[in-house]
Amino acid sequence: MKRQRLVPILVISASIALLYVAFLAAGPPKPAERQSEDIRPTTFSSDSMGTKALYLVLEHFLPDVERWMKPMQSLDQPAGNSPTTLLVMQPLVSLDQAEAESLDAWVSDGGQLIVATDTPWSVRGDQESPGYLSRHGFTLGVSRKNVRLYAGRAGSLLLNAAPLGGEDHQPVFSGPSGTVAAERAIGSGRIIVIADGGVWSNARLKESNNAAWLVLTAGTWKNGRLLVDEYHLGNMGGRGTLQLILTFLGTFWGMVFLQVGLAAVLHLLGRVRHFGPARDLPRERVQDPLERVRGIGAFLQAAEAREFSAQVTAQLVAARRHTKGKEHPHE
Repeated sequence: MKRQRLVPILVISASIALLYVAFLAAGPPKPAERQSEDIRPTTFSSDSMGTKALYLVLEHFLPDVERWMKPMQSLDQPAGNSPTTLLVMQPLVSLDQAEAESLDAWVSDGGQLIVATDTPWSVRGDQESPGYLSRHGFTLGVSRKNVRLYAGRAGSLLLNAAPLGGEDHQPVFSGPSGTVAAERAIGSGRIIVIADGGVWSNARLKESNNAAWLVLTAGTWKNGRLLVDEYHLGNMGGRGTLQLILTFLGTFWGMVFLQVGLAAVLHLLGRVRHFGPARDLPRERVQDPLERVRGIGAFLQAAEAREFSAQVTAQLVAARRHTKGKEHPHE
């Protein structure tokens, strides 16, 4: 029985050892494996091009900030307690015609759209213009300049941007090569375009105060509430529970948690006691009182205990007479 208990314990122990060795041998992920994540300025990422640090700053200084993971048709009207600023960074997913129209209506109703990108934001099914921004007079440049600090009326930004082209927009940040950030009023709202998709990346925030300009621009517009677009970065509906669990188990603390859990299982297996297979109890036999008497008599006869038998019989008769006299005292 002890040998049978020892086998699963040894198997699990060996599995834990192999898993731990594989984890140590794998080491940190290689840059090539994380390239697809690095090019997305998502607020879920702490990589160099991620914007998780920006999101934490916005949460601290703005009245409210949320991640937006739905199509633009689901935007609430920018009034009351609904967010009035939408931040879009380096969008990778194209807009469709319905989304573009809904976004135009949202801005016209008083929303502030801030787009930081160095690539066109295409609209599916639109063959006349190269993207959504070009519809509103913004043309992105193709040549990138060195990173430099640009000063404007509402602060400064450290940008790596090419000059913006187009008409009917007002410069926000300009340099010797031209305008790198501009805005245009649409209805009671406005669109601000910054020609740098990594302006608020984790790497850029380490060497600049770029977050301060965004906090001031979003915080002073209407109710100061902000949405950060994750839908057009491919995060459509958030991360599922299973994905979050697997992500956690892939970290250092996740591995520690896994080892502690397996150690607890080993402890339980080592302390368990086996009592063998279940057995049916024999049926209870109903004994006949005369069989007992016959058995005692056969025992006394085999022992030839005549004197003892006579003595026991006399005592029983006397005891019965005594008991009968107490029950019937007047007889």
